[in-house]
Parts: sequence; C-alpha cells; structure tokens
Amino acid sequence: FIYCGNVDLTGLQKLELLQLFMALDEINIQPLMTHVQKYLTEHIAMFTKFDSIEMLKIIHQHEFFTELWDEHLEIICEEPRVLLSSKDFTSLSEMFLMDILKCNTLKVDEITIWESVLKWGLDKHPSFVKDAKKWDKAQFKILRTTLNKIIPLVNFRDFDSTTFFYQVLPYQKLLPKDELYDILEKHLVRINNRPTLTRYRQASNSNILNLHHLAIFSTWMDKKNSYYKIHKNPHKFKSLYHQLLCEDFYFKSNIMDLGMLHSSYAIHYNDRCEIGFGSGHDLNCKSDGNWTSVPTYYPSIGIPAVFKISQYEIFEVVRFFNGK
Repeated sequence: FIYCGNVDLTGLQKLELLQLFMALDEINIQPLMTHVQKYLTEHIAMFTKFDSIEMLKIIHQHEFFTELWDEHLEIICEEPRVLLSSKDFTSLSEMFLMDILKCNTLKVDEITIWESVLKWGLDKHPSFVKDAKKWDKAQFKILRTTLNKIIPLVNFRDFDSTTFFYQVLPYQKLLPKDELYDILEKHLVRINNRPTLTRYRQASNSNILNLHHLAIFSTWMDKKNSYYKIHKNPHKFKSLYHQLLCEDFYFKSNIMDLGMLHSSYAIHYNDRCEIGFGSGHDLNCKSDGNWTSVPTYYPSIGIPAVFKISQYEIFEVVRFFNGK
C-alpha cells in the first residue's frame, strides 16, 4: 500500500476485515482506512449473516456499521437463542446486552431472557455458587450492582406465577425495591397462571399478520422509501376486531397511496353493514357478507366493486414517542 496506494483485501475473512478496520481506526492511518472502508461498503452484503459473536462485537461498537448492526439485530430478534446459547455469550459488553434486551420483538420467552441475564452476571463473579440460597448480603449487593442497568429490561410481569415463584423469587434481593412490591402483587394477589408469551408475540395480537407485515404497513403510513426493521417499527398495532369469513375471492391491492385523508371518514359501523371505511361507500361489508367498493373520499386502488374475502382485521394504531 505504501508504494502503490492499493492493497488486496479479497483474501481476508470477514472477521479479519473487521479487525483490520478497527486496528486502522485506532492507529489512525487514514489513507488505508479509507481504502478498507470503501471495500467494506462495496461488499456489505457478505456481512449480513450472523457468523460469530466476535464479529457482532465489532459491528456493534463502531458507528460506521450502524446499518449493518440493524441487519444483525433483525436476525437476533428472529433467532435469539443462537446468541443466548453461544459459549461466548457471557463475553458480551453490558451495552451490547442492553441493546439486545431493549428489543420488544425477541422470539424467546421471558424466562430464557432472565436465565441468560443471570448467567451473564454470574460469569463476572466466578466465586459465587449457583444456589442463591447460599449467598450472603454482600454477594447479593455485588451482583445487584453488576446487573443494575440490565434487570429493569426484564419483563417480570410477563412470567406465569409458578415460574416467578421458583425461578425469580429466590433472587428478589436483586430487584429494585420500588418495583418489587408491584411485581409481587401481580403474581401473589392477582394470580396469573397464563402461559408466558414471547416478546415477539406480545408486540402484536394480530390473528392474521406478523411483525414483518406490520413494519411494511408502518412504512407505507409514514411514506418512507425503505421498509422499517421490525425492532424499529414506530407504531404499535392492537387488533380490535377480527372476522373469519368464507373464502371466495382474493385480491391484492396497493395501499401505499391510501392515507388517512379524511379523519371524519375513517372506520365506522352501522346496522346496515358490519364495517365501513370512508363515507360508507369507499369500502364496506354488507349484511349478506358481500363487500363493496365505490371510491368516494379516497382514490381508487383497483379494488373490485363487489367481492368476498376470507378474513379481515381492524387495528388501533398508536405511534411511539421517545421509545414509549
């Protein structure tokens, strides 16, 4: 590179390329760093598969790889057990683990998350025995300090009561005191033995759509040029109504240009038809089960004048602000 201003990077493995980039960033060799950065940008697709935790660490800690991190976070949300069960899981940084646990679309039950948090924390204190009943106050205090920023990211209210009693209550001294009372009330007074759901399932109660569909809808609603990642969807969709009908006709429509143009003509219900959208003519379901479409307040998007559908669902859509 010094003599010709070029270097062959094609023989390097993915992890080696990332390590080279980080090393050059540290010693600030700008010309070579620019060359490597250009190569990484041109070959970004080769990194969009989760290969190793070491590679994830590098991608996570450098702002140049922000888009690549989003891609990997999407993969982790879909297959979190690959990460949580890795032998290198406990080597993750606190910030890395926090960024993972902040995702409300992880396809894993909350007890697995709690067990992983404990495993990560106890790895920092190898002298601790696994049985919490044998810990003294000092040990609880040490582990509570270690997990201080991570424990609030565990949804203890989503455990069933039996699991909470046997697998969380022995560690109650680790939980924030101001939250412990509310959590105990929920589990001991209002008995909850319902099966725990994954965060992915709790993120939407739709009977028809998955989170990828909802991310697409949010993209259309916000008129974005590229689709939202499921963990960055700024809207929450709450299913208010679901109806299963006899299948008779399929149609596919492009609703990208069909925004909420008239708030007075949104979804409504009357005694002559089940559900209507628009003025009552744009889209509605007749009492005989037939649907009709007569564009009035909204532009035509090619929906047939009369049709039947297999099932439909109505959502309340709430936009998150400041991550809430």
